Amino acid sequence: MPNDLVFVNYNNPVQQHQNQQLKSTVASHIGKYYRNRSRPLQKQFESGRKHTLKTLCSKPTTNSDDSSRVSPPVLFKGNSDPFSSHALDIDPRTSGLIAFFKGVVLPAMSTGITRGWVFWQSTFASVKVNINTCEALYDPRFAHCFLARVGFMASKLAPSYLPRTLTLLGKSMSALRQTLAGGEDILSPATYPQVVVLFSIEVFCGNQKAAAAHGVVLQSIFDIQRRKQRVHYAMLYYILFMDAHYSAMFLVPPLFDAEYWYTYDPDFSTTQLEPLLETAHGTPEEQLHEAIIDASTRDILLDVRRLVHSWQQYYSEKVTSPVKDYAHVFYQVLVCQQRIVESYHAASCEGPLCDTAQQSVLLSALIWFRKLIFQINVCGFDLYNAVPSILERLHDNLRLVDKQGQACVELEPHTKFWILFSAVQGGQCSRRQPDHRSQWFMQELSKEAQSLGLLTWESAAQVLKKFVFSDLIQPHGETWFPSLFELPSSQLYLDG
Repeated sequence: MPNDLVFVNYNNPVQQHQNQQLKSTVASHIGKYYRNRSRPLQKQFESGRKHTLKTLCSKPTTNSDDSSRVSPPVLFKGNSDPFSSHALDIDPRTSGLIAFFKGVVLPAMSTGITRGWVFWQSTFASVKVNINTCEALYDPRFAHCFLARVGFMASKLAPSYLPRTLTLLGKSMSALRQTLAGGEDILSPATYPQVVVLFSIEVFCGNQKAAAAHGVVLQSIFDIQRRKQRVHYAMLYYILFMDAHYSAMFLVPPLFDAEYWYTYDPDFSTTQLEPLLETAHGTPEEQLHEAIIDASTRDILLDVRRLVHSWQQYYSEKVTSPVKDYAHVFYQVLVCQQRIVESYHAASCEGPLCDTAQQSVLLSALIWFRKLIFQINVCGFDLYNAVPSILERLHDNLRLVDKQGQACVELEPHTKFWILFSAVQGGQCSRRQPDHRSQWFMQELSKEAQSLGLLTWESAAQVLKKFVFSDLIQPHGETWFPSLFELPSSQLYLDG
């Protein structure tokens, strides 16, 4: 042993006095040379995190030149990969994307608890995603794809990230083409997850054709996995989740049949979809408004009410349940939305003008379903916001109903009031600036409320509760409904 190393026996009571002196010396040395260094770094981290949220949440200025010069999410100097161990160069701006995903996006997806309801991922799942993210940066094919996905999310809040994100996406597509051209099987566990991420990117960006193309490829991949009895269920759950966004954002039937995969999943031995959770109560059929006479639509509205209630209760109690229970609720949510969208398309294909009114009811139910279960807010921005496209279809349907003037297409007044209220409430957090559709919904809601004598929030709430309604969506109707009758029709608009 070198002479400059000294063995200290802390268990020897004779040396207690010397130990105290040694500890004091070490503490003094740390305080003198190291503690003062850590405090500025800690302050820099906190200020950088606050600046991240402030920068990403800030609205662009009127000057286009100023709006394009947005600071990166995390203002840290240096390289996050000093040993160059990752598959691509991690410069400060790329490091900012990674920090944005880990520090902003991931917590929003796992801990978005608001008045008793929460999003999909548990804390354990978030930790696993974080680990997978770190591992993905070592794969040259997956690293560009992952960063492109995060970049598109960041570009919604900071447009200056878009050029870099498009470059990352191009490199990812090029790497995938080279991999397939080299003879590697697309079914390889190292290859098809990249297609999954590309599918999620196109869904997020609203590119229906590109998303459908990737989705068809994934369909064939999982059909082969099913025949070989080697289904990757963790990846399947994520695809089904993204497919639900694809279906709602474009109002098309989902690419994957969630009900079929539910019955195929080995964790569930039933041959048909199990009933909704027995914890749902307080929503008996007699409470549904008698104006909803179509049996299938009535069943869908009841399913939405029960499922939303069960979903909120399942998470508000913070129950630590087995994965099977969570997967059961997950499938129930997907199947319920699938039935809404498929019924919407069935109403448009079966024929007469009566279907237009039926579609309006289903679209309104879908608004509540998306807002109460599928909303993911990152710095005030809904990542997978399907409400604008729903409102566009709903606006066209209601205008068509008003123009026809036939008894078969007329909406029952209370039903129309609920539909208009759903459109206004759903659009509160979905629009950035006033538009003619939002003003039209407000004007029509004001007219309908006055014709029905629903001039107070209490009377309006009694009618809304006979359909699909929840007070969890903000801003609460009580705060804005009375203003409908205080302003002239030309000024009817609410700031979301």
